[in-house]
Amino acid sequence: MFGVHFYWTKLLLLIFLFKSFLQSMGNQTLKIIMTDQGHEINKASGEESWAKMIHDHNIQDHSWLKGLYK
Repeated sequence: MFGVHFYWTKLLLLIFLFKSFLQSMGNQTLKIIMTDQGHEINKASGEESWAKMIHDHNIQDHSWLKGLYK
């Protein structure tokens, strides 16, 4: 029962914080959210680009390229 109580208490606190933040911003919703995850986003984007290039050129089985990316 303690876990459920803790969960709801934490949830209510987050709701309170978000409402307070919204009120402090003149009740205008956010246009963007900035995080410190830029490095991870860039890494994911590079992996996506790499996979697209490999697929577009139909070189999924090229051994040298497979080894290069590992």
